[in-house]
This record gives sequence, C-alpha cells and structure tokens, in this order.
Amino acid sequence: MIKRIDQPTYTTDPEKYGRFDERHTVFMRLLWDKKASFFGHDYRENIPEIIARNHPEYS
Repeated sequence: MIKRIDQPTYTTDPEKYGRFDERHTVFMRLLWDKKASFFGHDYRENIPEIIARNHPEYS
C-alpha cells in the first residue's frame, strides 16, 4: 500500500541540486569527450584482460 503525503518529507535547494546530465557518465563520455583517456574505446575490448586479473566483481 502506498502512503500519500501532502508535503515532501525533505526539500532540496534547486540552486545547488538539479537533474544530472547523463552525458557526463563514463558510458556517454566515451562517445563525445575527446579529452578523456578512454575516448573512442569500447569498454568491451578489455574483457579478456579484466577476466585474467581475477577481480571478484567481474566473475
């Protein structure tokens, strides 16, 4: 069941906080940010190397 409220339980300052521009995520920057070290690289091209490192988060 959803409890409806009249006023939000918290407020934010729109001068400080706003919508995050998804162009600034690492996945989008590789398409447009020529200054980024990973520009133009496909994140999948390093898969064999990542697997060889045996990182638990990639198993």
